[in-house]
Amino acid sequence: MRIRNEKTARIALHQSSPRLGNVEANLESLANAAGRAVREKASLLVGPELGLTGYHLKDAVPDAAIDPRSKAWRALERLSKRIDIVAGFVEKSEEQQYYNAAAWFSGGRLLHLHRKIYLPTYGMFDEQRYFARGGRIATFDTRFGKSSILVCEDLWHPSAVYLASLQGLEFLAVPSCSPMRGVRKVSVKKGKAASSVVWEEMNRTYARLYSAGIAYVNRVGVEDGVAFSGGSHLLDPAGETVGEAPCGEETLLVLEFDPGRLRRARLQTPVIRDENFELTFSEMERIRQEKWGRKQS
Repeated sequence: MRIRNEKTARIALHQSSPRLGNVEANLESLANAAGRAVREKASLLVGPELGLTGYHLKDAVPDAAIDPRSKAWRALERLSKRIDIVAGFVEKSEEQQYYNAAAWFSGGRLLHLHRKIYLPTYGMFDEQRYFARGGRIATFDTRFGKSSILVCEDLWHPSAVYLASLQGLEFLAVPSCSPMRGVRKVSVKKGKAASSVVWEEMNRTYARLYSAGIAYVNRVGVEDGVAFSGGSHLLDPAGETVGEAPCGEETLLVLEFDPGRLRRARLQTPVIRDENFELTFSEMERIRQEKWGRKQS
């Protein structure tokens, strides 16, 4: 069922500085942000990657994990009765696996859960040591149209966004924990950190290629000696910046989003209409067979 509302909606970007391992305090911060967003008539609140836990959990991952039976999970459900919420956290599965996950809650229930697929192991990152890898990319119906969630590193693999686009992607939520890079060399554009500029350029390319709105929310603060840059932003389906949060500051940014821009963007640049999906499928099968042989039944 398609439930996209063509009227403009207000989206709140919660650029927060989570307290490491303190789910209760971070949940309170999220609840306060949700209350403010509701007062400003927002219909969606998007938080950062691992916003309920902080990033450098390491061996404390199991202690911070939540599941549908936990108090934190039920609190997210209650909050979503007032406003849709995209929250990042550590999820414990029924198989006792732990995932870097982000979920969309709406109307008092879980609408969609995404488990981060690409777990980085370079530089400061060591996620594969502590998390299981997700294995599915999906879209689901929201008031913004066919929506999807991808988490941080997932965006650095173009196939992830492409797979979402094959399923009718119209709106993408991207929680992130991206460290500040280029501190000594900031962009000439509005004094933003170089890492924030890279994210904005990459997201703008995706938005324009697939005519999809993108809500990117990156955390701020310093954790385990690492500074996170913020630079959260909302892009419309034409890749135009609706609004952006400042570098390095905790912010709740509420912005107007017009789903009607989707129709205009796809009329102007009909890339999705002209995409040859059958060619993609056949060529992927050919390449797979050439590189790895026929799949064993």
